[in-house]
This record gives sequence, structure tokens and C-alpha cells, in this order.
Amino acid sequence: MAPKELCYNFRYVAANGRSTGFPWSIRQTTVYQRLDMSTGCSNWILIQPERTVKKRFQEVSRSCSGVLSKQMDPHLVFLFAALSDWKPFIGYLRTILQGLV
Repeated sequence: MAPKELCYNFRYVAANGRSTGFPWSIRQTTVYQRLDMSTGCSNWILIQPERTVKKRFQEVSRSCSGVLSKQMDPHLVFLFAALSDWKPFIGYLRTILQGLV
């Protein structure tokens, strides 16, 4: 059975920790997965993952699993990480906009 490949780039907001200027940055990460369907093992390439995402990814992708659904777990890690700061970011923008009206 031929290997399957998946590649995507996602952008997300993250607090940048700067004491001056705009406190948010737009970041991006690229993900590549090559899944060997016969063994259930994957090869991954992550470009510019956030530290916490990288650590969590390592936890959920430690071993080969013949269970195909387990191969999707790392993608959920990326999705939840990308969504985590949007609500505080929108709240920050709301505060700025209320100050303008």
C-alpha cells in the first residue's frame, strides 16, 4: 500500500511578551506527515512549531500505532494550539476599539 502524505500551513495569534508596542504577533507553522499505511508509522516535519506545541506533539506521537485514528491526534494538538489565543486576542481588540468610540 502506498504511503499517504499530508502537508499544511496554519497561522495563529500569540502573545509576544513585548512590554511596548502591539502585544500580539501572527505566527505560522508548517506541518508535513508521511504515513506508511502498512505499518501505521509516520514521518513528521514541523517548521517553526511553538515550544509548547512541539512538546505536546512529542507526547502524542511517541510510538508507531497501527490505529489510523491515533495518527490524527497530533493534528488535533496543532488545531487546539492555533485556537487557544484567539479569544484573548479578540478581547484585546475589543478593548482597543471601545476606546476609539
